[in-house]
Amino acid sequence: MNHSVLPQEREASVQVVKIAEKVKEVKFRKPLLSRIINNKASQETDLLESLPNFQGSPALTAQEWQSYFDESGKLTVDPQLIKKKIFLGGLDPSIRAEAWKYLLDYYPWNSTKAERMSIIEEKKKIYEQVKNQWKSITPEELANFTMWFSRKDQIERDVVRTDRNLEPFKEYEPYLSKISNILITYSWHFWNIGYTQGMNDLVAPLIILMEDESDTYWCFVGLMNKHSENFVKTQIGIYKRLFSFSKMIKLMDPSLHSYLEKIESSHLLFCFRWLLLSFKRELEPEELYRLWDTFWSWHVPDFQMFFGFAVLLQKREEILNNKLDPDHLFKISSEISISLEPTLSMAYTLHSKFEERASQEDKNLIFNQDMDDCLVVQQHSIHKDISTKDTIYPKKFFLI
Repeated sequence: MNHSVLPQEREASVQVVKIAEKVKEVKFRKPLLSRIINNKASQETDLLESLPNFQGSPALTAQEWQSYFDESGKLTVDPQLIKKKIFLGGLDPSIRAEAWKYLLDYYPWNSTKAERMSIIEEKKKIYEQVKNQWKSITPEELANFTMWFSRKDQIERDVVRTDRNLEPFKEYEPYLSKISNILITYSWHFWNIGYTQGMNDLVAPLIILMEDESDTYWCFVGLMNKHSENFVKTQIGIYKRLFSFSKMIKLMDPSLHSYLEKIESSHLLFCFRWLLLSFKRELEPEELYRLWDTFWSWHVPDFQMFFGFAVLLQKREEILNNKLDPDHLFKISSEISISLEPTLSMAYTLHSKFEERASQEDKNLIFNQDMDDCLVVQQHSIHKDISTKDTIYPKKFFLI
């Protein structure tokens, strides 16, 4: 596990002042969730004690996976059923690389084996073409192309620091050089998204699993197609999710949320890295792959928040009983040790409990918020000592 701080997780206090000034201009148009909490606060008592012990399903085996395809290699069962099974039990490691190509939209679910071979060949050509475009830039051209020079330089500096504590990455070749190629090609291919620190963390497990550079690239493209809002300059996707995460906690555990509000931490910025990197730095590789099986099935699109809630609840009593301050929340979140299976079991249970407790109106208020609502929540999310070296903050606090 890597507990190092993301370089973009800190920001100068002057940025916070700018945000505060903007937030003051935004007014509440509706009392978010006040009706929900007033009606349902009584359900919060002994939340943990009321949670049943959810038993997950066995992993999808290679034999089962193969039985889903006909002689032409075309799927014969509903992909949603497969996604649900993967969501609940994960994948046998022997089929993970192939299955993820479906989950990350590299392979169409209705394709035949011959069609997939054609896709691999065509995608490889496109990848090499795009990669050759940026590789063909001369040093003289690069010197005059300052934006590209800065982006490429940032990627190269980040890649050499990626997972060097893990055996496959102790040497630059073969994997780190491939990660560099993938990220530079992506930032060239998808210029408006470009590169944000943290992308390297997501590519690293993919390259180990896929090994082939082109296959890894297109799986990463599929992942970014679902998460690109997290990595644009404003990182608006993460703030939307933190907003939803906070409101979900308010519904499920008002006491915990009330305390977080009291210490001006209901913004959940201490969970920023969890959601941005999908817990990549909190788990060992094999456990991470198992967790990502569940995440990438997309059977429950917001499941990362329920997993994060399960992690947070393990520290609930420590937070409330010891009246931990914001700095200690950041310390806990960056150093926490996660036992995967019990935490995943709790996350499944929390999601089930949420489905029982939340009406459709509740879900709309939590997950379908607009930007003004996000800004209003930030009114209570400004830590007063943002410059302290022990805290972890995003580079862009919010919509600078």
